[in-house]
Amino acid sequence: MFSFQGIAYAPNIVPATQRVVAYYALSGGARRERETLAELTRTARDFARKRGLVVIEPFVETRRGRHRPELQRALDRCREAEASLLVPRLAAVGGDLRFLDAVLAARVAVVSADAGVTRRPTLSLLRDIALHAQAEASDRSRTALRAARARGVALGSPRPEVGSRAAVAVLRARANAHAQALAPVLAELILSNPGASLRDLAQLLDALEVPTARRGRWGPSAVRNAIARAGLERLRRSVR
Repeated sequence: MFSFQGIAYAPNIVPATQRVVAYYALSGGARRERETLAELTRTARDFARKRGLVVIEPFVETRRGRHRPELQRALDRCREAEASLLVPRLAAVGGDLRFLDAVLAARVAVVSADAGVTRRPTLSLLRDIALHAQAEASDRSRTALRAARARGVALGSPRPEVGSRAAVAVLRARANAHAQALAPVLAELILSNPGASLRDLAQLLDALEVPTARRGRWGPSAVRNAIARAGLERLRRSVR
């Protein structure tokens, strides 16, 4: 038995079906990381207690670049102990392509406080969306930057207004790419739920664990923007 963040962790003295390995993914400054870790730990602890799960070991990752060494160690521990991987919020890692690739390759079950048990097909769908969005965002970002240069925008200029316009172009390109990647999912939801409000569609997207462009929760305005960017406004009007 050992302790982490004030929580006692038990070794392999419980049935495999109750064992979980906690994985906390952090990003940001040192103070923010400490606050986030405390919050994520509470979330994981409360969820584990409600479900009767026992965390046998925690792993903390500070995400910088593409490498996820602590995630790999957590997955190795899961396989060794025949345990599932517990993430406090799937929404926080569901758009992380490195996370999804590693989990799918390891064939480890994933549970989270905001989504419960996440099946492999759902993880595969999230990976496809993240992969497509990444590729589209990269292409659109390069196109936006080339267009900015063609207009005479001096990228990297000390003039703040120039940098701001270029940044807006990149963000807009990424949002467009994400909406295009989600177009099939949005169209299916619209056709399957005629008359649904924007808030209703937002709740459905959250329930399906579909990430927003900024990896947050869906709201009416986010759904409206995604529908517009995906070119589905006419479809939505036709079924209302």
